[in-house]
Amino acid sequence: MSPGTEPDLDRMNLSKSDAKRSLWWIEGDLRLAGHKAVAKTLRRLGGIWRVLGVVMMIPPVSWIAAIGYRLVAANRHRLTRL
Repeated sequence: MSPGTEPDLDRMNLSKSDAKRSLWWIEGDLRLAGHKAVAKTLRRLGGIWRVLGVVMMIPPVSWIAAIGYRLVAANRHRLTRL
């Protein structure tokens, strides 16, 4: 974690563990983690990314996205070596 992030985590009511485990999208009362936060980000980017974000939330694609997100998140330390 970067120095100075603890006040931001406190403000968003997230623990360090939460922040290390998942990407988060926090907007008002909306709190999305993991693949749902990725899908929301893609929808906000617009264009073809929006379509991908919408598709990511439709079962069974959403189930596959959730598994894929967990695999990437659990192994991101290996991916940074590439």
